[in-house]
Amino acid sequence: CDVLNKEKPLPETRAEWRELLKWGDDCESGVTRIVNADVGFVGVTYYLLLDSSSLVSVVCRTGTSNQGEIVFRLVKTSLGQQVELLDFQQFRFIEPEIEPGQAEGFFDPNIEVPPDTVDLFYKYTDKLLWGNLTVNTENMTITNQNVFAQSCGEYTVYKLVQGKPQVVEFRARPYCRAFFVPVKKWKLYSQIARKKWPSGPVPDY
Repeated sequence: CDVLNKEKPLPETRAEWRELLKWGDDCESGVTRIVNADVGFVGVTYYLLLDSSSLVSVVCRTGTSNQGEIVFRLVKTSLGQQVELLDFQQFRFIEPEIEPGQAEGFFDPNIEVPPDTVDLFYKYTDKLLWGNLTVNTENMTITNQNVFAQSCGEYTVYKLVQGKPQVVEFRARPYCRAFFVPVKKWKLYSQIARKKWPSGPVPDY
């Protein structure tokens, strides 16, 4: 089935989408319980972009407020349909230690963060995006908002450049606090700052 051919319908079931996109068992195993519940779960969203290419996001993991998704880019060429599973540069907060072995204390809303604390992240590349995705089909952007308890987390905007997602905005509020702050008021980390961050391992969601 060629999903870019307007004369043919889009796949309707998760099994039909998987037959087309060929995602692996590591994605499917994360939603087996929901699939087997026979509630009609598909977990696939299709986006037709301004340049006539397409994106398809697939849910691979589920959580309380966030979920893990992978994203395929589909392009119709003279040789047929090209399907590519995208890689995303991502960032993970390195929790500072208040005392040896007590990094988790920074997530206690009653503890004040020292004013001279320097936020440090590491960067990694992975196909799985953990959070909540939104796609702007005209601006060719993918936004991932990974929020914990509505008070902290990361907010990343990717723009497709020659078909590859590039980070154009990264905001974060690494310390969870009881009071709410809108995402757009979270600290913005520049490309210059991000380039200095070390590389690290892919988190285990």
